[in-house]
Amino acid sequence: MRALLLLVPALLALPARAEAPPTRAALQRALEAHARSAVEVSSPGAARAGPGVIVGTDGQVLTSVQQVGLYEAQVRAGAGSERVPVLMANAALKVALVRLAGEGHPAAAVSLLPQKPGRPWLIGVLDAGGKRARAVAGRASTTRGPFLRVPLALAPGSPLFDAQGRLVAVAVARRGQRACDVLPLGALKALLESAR
Repeated sequence: MRALLLLVPALLALPARAEAPPTRAALQRALEAHARSAVEVSSPGAARAGPGVIVGTDGQVLTSVQQVGLYEAQVRAGAGSERVPVLMANAALKVALVRLAGEGHPAAAVSLLPQKPGRPWLIGVLDAGGKRARAVAGRASTTRGPFLRVPLALAPGSPLFDAQGRLVAVAVARRGQRACDVLPLGALKALLESAR
């Protein structure tokens, strides 16, 4: 019994096991979720488009505030393209929400990260200039405000997934050539609830 009591402090001093990186199957799930729900969004008349992700079957699309105009945006999903209204744009959180016409859109499954997420693994999708897209994982770290920083070179508006292929965050700003700041969906949910 005494030996067991002496062992307890030693066990408590052991570092917590680090979360393992996503498996190849997890990367594949994120890639499939991205292929179903990702769109391109641009400000009307803009030459370049950026990424967005369908987050509601009613056609809600989450993207970067950089991709939208004051009142509307152009969204290309599949072979079609349409002008859509801007439902919400928040400069502080750097995100915008627009809405496609119709219903039954292929929305990404959504999950919220814990309030204090620690350093979760997030999965993004890189599109190498029209070549085959590939899923990549990076371990998030905290930064200022509600944002996390991920060592992935993702464009603002890019969706980020967890190991189950659920949308958990959206990229809002590039940080050099190898990182981006991301907004967890929990911060967006809090904003939308306070606006009601």
